Amino acid sequence: MRTKIYSADSTLSIHILELIGFRVAQINLCEYCMAMHHKELKYLGDTEVRLSSVSNWKYSSFFSNEEKGLLALTDHLAQLNNHQPSGHIFPLLLPYFCLDEIDRLSFAIKQISNWTLVMKNF
Repeated sequence: MRTKIYSADSTLSIHILELIGFRVAQINLCEYCMAMHHKELKYLGDTEVRLSSVSNWKYSSFFSNEEKGLLALTDHLAQLNNHQPSGHIFPLLLPYFCLDEIDRLSFAIKQISNWTLVMKNF
């Protein structure tokens, strides 16, 4: 699903970033952010059944291996004390993302998590 590019120098799709945002919002329990990312993912063509399965992604057949690797990274880094991808996550990501993209994804997850925590308090 790499059809829409987030920025000119990025290979990451807006769909990937919205999926990260939605999962981070679930983890951080930000209702505002969940609604916003849910709406964006629907606009990008995601289905209701997939969106309702994001919280149970590990056991769902609705997500590709690429998305499962991304969601594993998101779950790991959205925790406040985790700042780097764990060694068990890299094998899930390397078939789909280069190291530069994994760095960008890690930064995006931490940044989205920070924003979600801020929005949750408003």
